[in-house]
Amino acid sequence: MTATHFRQASRVLAAPLLAFGLAGAAGAQQPPTAVVDGSNDAILPYVALPVAGETANAIQSRMRTIYQRPVETAAGSEVGTTLWGQGYSHAVRVDEGAFPYDGDVTGGMVGIDFPGVKPGLVFGLGLSRASSEMPFHQIEANGDPTPMTNGAHDVELNGLHPYFGWQIDEDSNVWGTVGIARGELEVSQSHLPAMRYEEDLEWKTLNVGGYNRFREHQTVAGATVNLGFVGDGLYSIIQGEGPGALKVDAGRLRFGLEVGYERALSTGARFGSTLEMTARQDFGDIHVGTGVEIGGGLDFTMPDLGLRLSLETRALLAHQSDDVRQWGVSGGIVWAF
Repeated sequence: MTATHFRQASRVLAAPLLAFGLAGAAGAQQPPTAVVDGSNDAILPYVALPVAGETANAIQSRMRTIYQRPVETAAGSEVGTTLWGQGYSHAVRVDEGAFPYDGDVTGGMVGIDFPGVKPGLVFGLGLSRASSEMPFHQIEANGDPTPMTNGAHDVELNGLHPYFGWQIDEDSNVWGTVGIARGELEVSQSHLPAMRYEEDLEWKTLNVGGYNRFREHQTVAGATVNLGFVGDGLYSIIQGEGPGALKVDAGRLRFGLEVGYERALSTGARFGSTLEMTARQDFGDIHVGTGVEIGGGLDFTMPDLGLRLSLETRALLAHQSDDVRQWGVSGGIVWAF
């Protein structure tokens, strides 16, 4: 197998890098002489976008809690200096094409944000880390597996993400973030354990989004139900280092409806939940696809402590390709002081 063929395979296997927005710094080695042959391009969007999307989802979740269900500090300020963190685990499975793909991406982000000079304006900085383990195997035209091309793709990533949020009015807010990261991609073959290919990578991403509440309802029990539109756009570029290095870009647009529920408890704490359904359009250097995502979350807020705990889940409900599956879960904590 030639170095060119190996880079074709690693181009697809590098997808998770795009997704999380980080990339590498170890010395690149020469690719092995025996490597995977074929094109994995059909898999790239389904690996790249979910991973990069987790960074965007973490920022979006933070912005939602700032404006829609703020954590009051002891002084009563709704938007003050805040520390927060979110960890996640995301599964990706692709059953189509010559290289079926089944793996996991785990990671997290910690951040701190501060109120701006203008009411409703917030600036912050997030640090992210992600790792992925993506086993793959080649399928022949007759549907039989090819043991000699089984392998794995592993990534370690670390990134920096400045972000902002702006509450336009009591019903609308927008947010945005840029990110840059470095890390390392490693591809190996199970039948040739001594042969590994490593490449340093740099990742850049841009994400903007917004929310608009169009209806608010107070229930008889004293709970609040909000209906609103939510949407965001994500664009990522990942590039290797050295001659002939890989370079791919991927993007995603989402727009949908969010239902939020919050109720004050007798202890002074608050319980909240969200349900969201969005349409998604993928684009970029990779295969384009249309899909539908569904997500939901629960949170518990203790205003006296300035503390909130949350749990969220998200899944690809349907996609243009019936052979693609994506789902994940995340947990977060917010401390306002």
